[in-house]
Amino acid sequence: MYSIGIIGDIHDWHSQKIELYLKKNNCRVKKFFFKNLVAKFSNKQFSLFSDKRQNQIDGVWVRFINKGSLEEITTKLSLLHLLKEKKTYVHNSADTIEKTVDKVRTTGILEVNGSQWDFFARNDCLV
Repeated sequence: MYSIGIIGDIHDWHSQKIELYLKKNNCRVKKFFFKNLVAKFSNKQFSLFSDKRQNQIDGVWVRFINKGSLEEITTKLSLLHLLKEKKTYVHNSADTIEKTVDKVRTTGILEVNGSQWDFFARNDCLV
């Protein structure tokens, strides 16, 4: 049985659907809010959850990151990067979020990989 955390700034109907699906597939599920996570570092170890048992989580599903200051958002992404470094599976990882939110990075990745997509050159996209 896998232990899965759903992390977000809010938990809405979508979090509930994910939780129901995971439980239906024999997973233990715990919802977390970003504001309640605390990064602790000691003896080359990293923990994020207050309860020691919760630090044995197999994976996390990132649901919703609210708007915030640059520091608030990068802190949340850093926590997700650290979970990945700890070999915890992260669905909607920091890398994925960064690639989809940062339009310059997305454009660069597409260009480096040979995509010829040009939004502004398409006639059907012009007003």
